[in-house]
Amino acid sequence: MATELIQKFPEQIESVNLHAGVGGAFEVSVNGNQIWSKLESKQYPEVKVLTDAVTAALVAFINGHIMAAGRPITATDSFEAAGIDSMALLKILLHVEGEFGLWIPDEDLVDEHIACARSLAEYLCRRASAA
Repeated sequence: MATELIQKFPEQIESVNLHAGVGGAFEVSVNGNQIWSKLESKQYPEVKVLTDAVTAALVAFINGHIMAAGRPITATDSFEAAGIDSMALLKILLHVEGEFGLWIPDEDLVDEHIACARSLAEYLCRRASAA
């Protein structure tokens, strides 16, 4: 998995450090819900599985707390085109900080990272894996 992360994000990741767990534990949770357990599945997740889970969590939050009923977004819908303004984006960023424990520095608040839920999830997964 470390090799996949480095190959997928060569400019963002210089190295990956793995820390031994107890009893082969490797678990990933999003919004308090476990989305992966190596102990249960007997294998490590693919990077895409983690990115997809974070994307789904972001879309669920945005549709549940920001978008009007009957006007949901998808993972790749442009935030700007969907009418997500600066106040709504701030709400998303506060949610990210609270749920994922990641603060996004001002210099990273660029369209490449925050254009849609998918690009934000990919950015968050890169940041989390580099930490």
